[in-house]
Amino acid sequence: MVELTQAAISQFHCKEMTRSETGVLHFGNNPQSEFERRAKVNNPKRYLGTPATMITINTSHPALYLTTLVISSAMNYYLVISNYTNGFYPTDQDTIAIPLVTTTALLAILLLLTLSQHPLYKRLKSAKPSSLPATSSALFATLVSSILLIESTNYWFSPNHFTLSTLYFITLASYLFQQFNLYKKLLSPVKQGPQTG
Repeated sequence: MVELTQAAISQFHCKEMTRSETGVLHFGNNPQSEFERRAKVNNPKRYLGTPATMITINTSHPALYLTTLVISSAMNYYLVISNYTNGFYPTDQDTIAIPLVTTTALLAILLLLTLSQHPLYKRLKSAKPSSLPATSSALFATLVSSILLIESTNYWFSPNHFTLSTLYFITLASYLFQQFNLYKKLLSPVKQGPQTG
């Protein structure tokens, strides 16, 4: 009886885990190469989940900056109209018209400047060398956008508008962080392959 049990266990182990001469490790019906098994041990983060379940944030992408920019602009409209309704401003007709128009123009300009950096994003994503026009356009957009955001932060730094000043400062910080990662990738000597997402 003992010999029969040992034979059964031995047969089970042989079926569940066998190694072929080609270096393939078999667990039941799921063959796995020795290279992949070692890769999982050496770099476990890569195998923590599938692309459908993993959440990644691309810090060189302008999504975070655009989100803070839209939130700042929407809050600008709300606070200016709210302050006017509550009597914080004089009753002149153009009192809130000017800041509302200025906010709209600022939002449009910043969005256009971000769009002008798209050729550079596209080249970096496909691992192509950047062209002079794409790099020049991106640098110009960075300079002008930074100046406009700094000016907005300073302009709204006044009573009843500190919230707006803080939001524009956060927008400026997210923009500079995103631009830093963008140019860091541009100047990186390490060649990277095409990215997805």
